[in-house]
Amino acid sequence: MFLFLFVLFILWDYYRTKNEYFADYVDRWGIPEGVVELSAEQVKKRSTHYRFEYTHRSILGKGKGTLKRVVFANSPDFVNVSPKNHLQIMGRYVDVVS
Repeated sequence: MFLFLFVLFILWDYYRTKNEYFADYVDRWGIPEGVVELSAEQVKKRSTHYRFEYTHRSILGKGKGTLKRVVFANSPDFVNVSPKNHLQIMGRYVDVVS
C-alpha cells in the first residue's frame, strides 16, 4: 500500500505545473531564462513579475523541466497586457499569457 501511494505521489509531482517567479527575463539561445528569482513575499510587494510555468521536472528535483509558458503578471497574479503573445522555444510556440 505504501509503495502504491509513493508511486502515485511521484507521478502527480512529475505532471503537475510548478511555478517560479522572476523580476525579469532574457532570451538565451532563443529560450527565456528568468533573471533575479523572487520569493512569494517579494512577489506580493512588487507591481509586476514574470511567472515561469514548468512541467515534467525530474523526480530528484534536478533541472527545471519543460517550460510550458511565461506569464507577465502584477502582484496579485492577475495577467497584464503585453505586446508579446507567443515565444518560440526550440521550434515550437510557448504561450505568453499577457
